[in-house]
Amino acid sequence: MANAFRTKFVVTNPSAIHWFPGHMAKGLQQIASKGRRCDVILEIHDARVPLSGRNPRLSHLLAGKPRILVLNKVDLADETCTREFVDALRCQGKHHVFAVNSKVDHDICIKNEILPCMVDLTGGVVPQTGIKIMILGTPNIGKSSFINAMRRCYLKKSKAAPVGALAGVTRSVQTKITVRAHMITLHPVS
Repeated sequence: MANAFRTKFVVTNPSAIHWFPGHMAKGLQQIASKGRRCDVILEIHDARVPLSGRNPRLSHLLAGKPRILVLNKVDLADETCTREFVDALRCQGKHHVFAVNSKVDHDICIKNEILPCMVDLTGGVVPQTGIKIMILGTPNIGKSSFINAMRRCYLKKSKAAPVGALAGVTRSVQTKITVRAHMITLHPVS
């Protein structure tokens, strides 16, 4: 029975292994292309596991673009660990890091910290078309909930992006979503 399991894996043709699937490469190309047309990049991650969803390739693809890191679902995370993680990132020079709960109707951080940060990152001047932002994150991290929370904070309007318990409910934003009149718009960047 000891010989039933192989002890090594012999690769006969290393070029035949495609460890990076085509759909992932295509997605990164689209992010790079569409990211050029945005003013600010918002990366949303789960506050419980803040490093697991970060893609190191994004730094290269979106080099030169102002970025904000949002740790969502902070209500489900350990408060001390989240605070320590945010402080550690800020000590590393990543000053635009925020912890939020997108399910709360009027999250003070969204209203009083994230929007002013976006304005600062665009040079303090809001274009006539509004600040164009790209929101990135793994499935079910709360990207749509964050969009809806920003709309609740500023426009007192209902959901603009559908939200669901299963991954893939909102695959992309197909229309312009106004978050705050003459301030922030999520444009379809296709």
